[in-house]
Amino acid sequence: MESTVTPERREAAKKFLYRRGLIVLIALIVLEVFDYFMAQWTNGSATILMVLALINAALIVQYYMHIHTLFSMEGEH
Repeated sequence: MESTVTPERREAAKKFLYRRGLIVLIALIVLEVFDYFMAQWTNGSATILMVLALINAALIVQYYMHIHTLFSMEGEH
C-alpha cells in the first residue's frame, strides 16, 4: 500500500524541519554562552562543564545526526 504525499505536505514538513533545526541551533548557541559564563563563575568546574557538554552533545546527536531515525520503523526500505 503506497501513500502519496502532496507537494503542500512535503513543503510543510520541510518548513517544520527547518524551523526545528533553527530552534535547536539557537538553543546550542544559548548553551554555549551559558557554558562560558559558568566556566567563569565556577572557575572551570569540570563537573558542571561536563554536564553542559553532554546536553550539547545530546542535542547535536538527536537533531543534527538524526540518530532517532535509525531506531524508527517508519520509512524502511
